[in-house]
Amino acid sequence: MELTQWLVLAGFGAFHGLNPAMGWLFAVALGLQERSRRAVLAALPPIVAGHAASVLVTLRRSSSPLM
Repeated sequence: MELTQWLVLAGFGAFHGLNPAMGWLFAVALGLQERSRRAVLAALPPIVAGHAASVLVTLRRSSSPLM
């Protein structure tokens, strides 16, 4: 996978972090488009990374005092 593809999928993962119902749709859509189970599995790590980043940002913001 190219860097651009990883960044796009990580963005989808961040969106998934904000709206948990959406992440799996991107992985399945990619797999259907490419007609490959391997494509679905390859899409999962960047989605997970983006989701984890979104969760960490949310936790960090909720634990810091408001200014």
